[in-house]
Amino acid sequence: MSDNEDLYDPSQPPLAYQRGVWPFMGHEFLTEPGVIFPREASAIVVKTLVDLVKSGAIVPAAGEPLRVIDQCGGSGNLGCVMAMLLPQAHVWTTDLLPVASALARREAWTARSTPSAARRRSSPAAG
Repeated sequence: MSDNEDLYDPSQPPLAYQRGVWPFMGHEFLTEPGVIFPREASAIVVKTLVDLVKSGAIVPAAGEPLRVIDQCGGSGNLGCVMAMLLPQAHVWTTDLLPVASALARREAWTARSTPSAARRRSSPAAG
């Protein structure tokens, strides 16, 4: 459990929703009610995929880019971090909830607007 999660007060909305951003793997991601906010426990998904790609256990077909799809992507935090750590990959994140898809689109737009945007390619699909 992170220090931030220790601050939980059940009479108040989660701190992540109060702040409007929440940390994940060294980056801050947008949050809002109706969308599960990033949790460090989910980092194992990103770390495992990155390790498998870097070890050569996952390789795209000859002449094809690496494609990653994060289904039920919520705020888009996993997809954005995967895109940052695997700049050669084409990364999509999707979610059925319109509120989550809208938040992920804003997150991807914010990621593209930063100095490291050239290394980020995350395109959330419409929900």
